[in-house]
Amino acid sequence: MFSRKNRIPREKLEEIIKQSKSLGSVFFNVKFQENNLDFPRFSVIVSKKVCKSSVGRHLLKRRFLSIIRDQFKSFVQKDYVFFLKKEANKENFKDLKTSFKRFLEQNSL
Repeated sequence: MFSRKNRIPREKLEEIIKQSKSLGSVFFNVKFQENNLDFPRFSVIVSKKVCKSSVGRHLLKRRFLSIIRDQFKSFVQKDYVFFLKKEANKENFKDLKTSFKRFLEQNSL
């Protein structure tokens, strides 16, 4: 889990989803928007369409937050909302991590 300052508040989340740019990958979509802070903020959303059980959704969210935490230094000062897809539930942690690194290198978020 990230510290409170690195999490996007719920009130701000809807605004970011509606008014932001987006990029996609095989395993996730990301929406991002500039913030006027000195640090990036994150949110990861896993819907019931991805995994029916709450245990599975939380596991996937924790794995993805761990991947983000490893790559934290490469993010600029923006708000990022990640939407995980069904394909992310089928992949193992190592493949998700390499795919995420490749995505960051190609898109320079």
